[in-house]
Amino acid sequence: MVDSMSDPTTARTTTPAAAQATTPATASTAASVAIIIPAAGFGTRMGQGIAKQFITVRGKTILARTVDKMQLWAKHYQHNTVIMVALSQGVVLPADVVGVHTCLGGKERADSVANALAAVADLADKGKLSTTPKWAMVHDAARPLVSIEDIEKLYQTLKYDKVGGILAEKITATVKRAEGQIITATVPREDLWLAQTPQLFRFALLRQSLQQSLQARRDHLTGDPPTDEASAIEAMGLEVKIIEGSRYNIKITVPEDLLFC
Repeated sequence: MVDSMSDPTTARTTTPAAAQATTPATASTAASVAIIIPAAGFGTRMGQGIAKQFITVRGKTILARTVDKMQLWAKHYQHNTVIMVALSQGVVLPADVVGVHTCLGGKERADSVANALAAVADLADKGKLSTTPKWAMVHDAARPLVSIEDIEKLYQTLKYDKVGGILAEKITATVKRAEGQIITATVPREDLWLAQTPQLFRFALLRQSLQQSLQARRDHLTGDPPTDEASAIEAMGLEVKIIEGSRYNIKITVPEDLLFC
């Protein structure tokens, strides 16, 4: 049940500065994983007058539910983390989102994630983190149903990997290719997966890959920006691991998805 669609711009403001703490941070905090939540997007398929991550369902915003899940994973499995939420200019965190830092997002997802990584690095440079985290875990703001067990499986599978990987769902349905309303082919599904988040990569490597992807676009060497972090890593010619996740780890996209929150 959707309780309300409160406008997040009425809460605490987000400045264009690299990062600001919404909860006082301990000096020289140790963090091995930077959790990046790009929340600057505004999907149109929800059909609401507000970005889906700010919709309130049963007394809590979707963004708060997502942040809570990441914090629960870190607490339950005793991981040191720092959470950076990228927001659009002038948009602020809902009051129910606590324990995070914020930074200015960008026009595209890749811009927002790149900005968030830079903001985390800035925290380390200023001594608010004891060191730059080794890992960057990027998770969709509107994907609150991921299980902490799947997040931990992702981390444990990759913790010694030199690159990283993603959660994904194996496609089990028959897949068709069509032109308009006419089927043109049945696509073999054996090697097809639906990418999910979190996506976990070495912090420095992900930052480098996004910088290269965005620069290539500015130089008109590529067209569209990478639609997820794995795409940027793949563009470097590196191997990205795939870890099977739950089919229930959906991204809240259309109104009927709210029934699962």
